[in-house]
Amino acid sequence: MQSIVDSYEEKKGSVKIQLVPLKPAQVLEPSGLSSLADVIYLEGINPADSNGFLDLRPFLDQQTDFDAEDFWQGELDACANTADALNGLPISVSPMGIFYDSQELNSRGVSNPKAGWSWNDFRQTVNQYYQSNPGEPVFIDSAVTSLLDPILDASLRTGQSTNELSEAVAWYVQMALEEKIYPIQVSNATGQTSQEDWIQRIDSGRAILWIDSLDPGIPGPDRQDGTFVPFPVENDQDRTSPAIVSCAGISAGSQHAVEAWEWLDYLSHQNVSAEPGIHQPLPARPSVAEAAGTWSGLEKGVKNAIEFALNHAWYRSNHPNFLAALREAVVQSIQTQSNLAQALAAVASNPPIETNVEAAPMQTPAVVHTPVPTSQSEQITIQYLANWGSNKDFVEQIIALIPNFEAQNPNIRVDYQAGFNSEEGDVIHNLAEQYDCFTYYTPGWDAVPETDLVDLQPLMDQDPPFADDFPSEFLDLFRLNGKLYALPADTDLEYMTYDTDLLKEKGLALPDVNWTLDDLIRLATQLATSSADKPIFGFAAGTDFLLRARGVEVFDTSGPIPKASFNTPEMASTLDWIQSLYTSKVFLPMYGAHVPDKPANYLPYEQAIADEQVGIWVSGAMYIGNGDEYPFDHGYVPIPTNQAGQPLAVISGVLVQGHYISSHSKYPEACWQWIRYLSDQQPSPLGGISPRVSGLSSKNWIARVGENQADVIRETLVRSVESTISGTSDPRLQPYQGWLSQSITAVLQGQDTQVVLAEAQHKADLYAACLSEKTTTGLGGSQIYNQVASPCMQQAEK
Repeated sequence: MQSIVDSYEEKKGSVKIQLVPLKPAQVLEPSGLSSLADVIYLEGINPADSNGFLDLRPFLDQQTDFDAEDFWQGELDACANTADALNGLPISVSPMGIFYDSQELNSRGVSNPKAGWSWNDFRQTVNQYYQSNPGEPVFIDSAVTSLLDPILDASLRTGQSTNELSEAVAWYVQMALEEKIYPIQVSNATGQTSQEDWIQRIDSGRAILWIDSLDPGIPGPDRQDGTFVPFPVENDQDRTSPAIVSCAGISAGSQHAVEAWEWLDYLSHQNVSAEPGIHQPLPARPSVAEAAGTWSGLEKGVKNAIEFALNHAWYRSNHPNFLAALREAVVQSIQTQSNLAQALAAVASNPPIETNVEAAPMQTPAVVHTPVPTSQSEQITIQYLANWGSNKDFVEQIIALIPNFEAQNPNIRVDYQAGFNSEEGDVIHNLAEQYDCFTYYTPGWDAVPETDLVDLQPLMDQDPPFADDFPSEFLDLFRLNGKLYALPADTDLEYMTYDTDLLKEKGLALPDVNWTLDDLIRLATQLATSSADKPIFGFAAGTDFLLRARGVEVFDTSGPIPKASFNTPEMASTLDWIQSLYTSKVFLPMYGAHVPDKPANYLPYEQAIADEQVGIWVSGAMYIGNGDEYPFDHGYVPIPTNQAGQPLAVISGVLVQGHYISSHSKYPEACWQWIRYLSDQQPSPLGGISPRVSGLSSKNWIARVGENQADVIRETLVRSVESTISGTSDPRLQPYQGWLSQSITAVLQGQDTQVVLAEAQHKADLYAACLSEKTTTGLGGSQIYNQVASPCMQQAEK
């Protein structure tokens, strides 16, 4: 954007454009945007959703050379509100469509879809493929934008009756019931659309047709082998292919509306994407797309497909709440096999209230003044990254703290970023090269890059009360050679949650703080119900929890080469035990939604918990949350102990993040002020548990988690912080861990235990032999994995 600004200022001479950097917390509410600048352009935010922007139509009418035809069909209207006021100009657009597996279709003798295909063509493609390969759905619908959406919205625009609408979507319902298509799902617990299995099915190659966007910034699957085709149409006037347009608007409070319009018109003729190509937001004007080389190097037919989608694009609904309710009614009729017409009629008889911009009370426009830049000699900017948190809201929580910090420290500006990928794998080293300060976990495979980090011990020594507020166990994680390389920032740990209602319904006593593994198994056995309609599992946890509970030692790291013992009587009996617990519904393993291979007849654990089909389960900030979303009474209890009273480690014990300061930073003092400020915030803005003594008694934190959960967390920390806290690991163990996980899954799928373990042991022996021939001298942890462990693993798996 800066290069576009520079070009414009050179052209205009008398006009200066100041880019105002915005933080994501400022863009969550469209109605607040109009007070922030004269011109507002943010991808995914439409000024038509707010009444704080000028209607641009008078500017268009007065400018004789404005080319309104140089936009994709219907694109200008996408920036207009429901009162038809044009609140913005399109700058970029992200088309969505149906992707298909061309190779798989051709192998079954099914013709590839083409731009302009009809809904009947779609149904014929699905039916033809399914006839040649029955058993799996051919088309996977999207939980973000459904195949139903343009059909339902067209019905709302044209005023179809519910019977007519029922007939229009009956084929979707029928094909879903026949399992030819995989429809969107609605959670029974929340009544909301769920993404439980949608992305995993696509990414694992189980979809032949699916919905996605060309723009990787739009939420969706990661699969890259599909060919794009627009949504089907019945006639040339149909608008069915979803697209997201980003519009730039002028604040109603701007004191420079004419200059803002001239800049906005200029901006609409620029390509705001950094690189040419189609896998990003595309220019909103076809002429700009041509000039920018957007279509260069594409395979035959791709440009035509994208242009067709944009000229038949469906941008937004004027009745989004009504549309969502109709969509959920269709899905519920599929899931319950109930009468579709009645479900639609029920929604139509009591339509949801829409919040239309023209109906909102007009507010006095906030006057926007051009901000006076702070002198560079007066203000410094620190680059800070925190890309990993204990809950989904940590980014917004950190961002919300920045204005207050900057107000207290007017000479420091925090440029916060979230989004980092280390291709080399040496994460802390790479972070220290790119950021002044950052928050990250304790070192894993790689050694601490001492030369890249500031020793914080002298700073801690200047404030003894502050230093004393950290348990030594946490500080020691970040110590090396007498130096402190990070300030403990946030901890994750695991405990257990139980369904109070379910236990009471069964007449069972609630678990207490001193319970043991035997107590857990006994209680879970009493809870287990093998009902065909609604089975109930006693408890859910990771399978490694049960391995540790039985004391099975798989890995031997005592020698120079780590080894694994899979094919042992202890391992075989333990896996058979786990299998028996699973088949009897005593135990439900916790497999993530994106794990491709799961046990036979697997019930997704998150949904099972929400549906009250699990009595007790492992919890923590890294799981479903802190339980706030459960629609039933629940309580918390520490992980049970073994017979000797020792705490049982679960998956990761205690995970700890720290605040680091790069030795390459020009502003280490400013970074120290920032991370001190973050450390003082309670509860932890990273979403986990504060590693400070005062944090565990903070009223704000206790109010957030509740007294019961706070007591359990404190007890869990006391029990496990010394024995299970995560530290460095050997990257050569990774293949063993993968084979262990595969072996457990295979047994849970019903495969023979002895055969499975013999195969795993064979791989492990080949792998260990390969390791013995390699040297790791002078290599870091990531290098050891990439140059030694990974090649040996591939050799063992041949």
